[in-house]
Amino acid sequence: MDSLLETIAESPIHLLLAVGVLLASAFYGLFALLHLIAPKPRPVLPSEKTYITTVPNTKEIVRRQLPCWHDRWQAERRQSEHLERKGSDPAAAFIPDTGAIEPAEVLVSVVFPAYNEEDRILPTLEEAVEYLDATYGRTTYLETRQWC
Repeated sequence: MDSLLETIAESPIHLLLAVGVLLASAFYGLFALLHLIAPKPRPVLPSEKTYITTVPNTKEIVRRQLPCWHDRWQAERRQSEHLERKGSDPAAAFIPDTGAIEPAEVLVSVVFPAYNEEDRILPTLEEAVEYLDATYGRTTYLETRQWC
């Protein structure tokens, strides 16, 4: 280690600078290459933005739309940009502030990975229910309506 430090100390400054530039170029070149060859994620399907739940009083199974502030924000932003391009009066149409994000609508969301987990899914669910009961407790149907 000492000989390496001595070699670096005795090396001319232009050689050290060239090695530094070469290392930085290699790093940024590798970063750019990885950015170019990395797969681009596919768009989200509409079915992936829904969830299935039951109504506590009737045990009816219903499909609901997941609340997504990002989708709403993008729609409002596109609408405001469209009005700006049209040249219409900004005061003529009310568009909510696209800079603000509304408060969360869901208290907690739980996802259980269950691919090829037939043997472990029941213990996982039992442990999760026990933890969620201890952490959040149970609410009645009317109490849950304030979150929906």
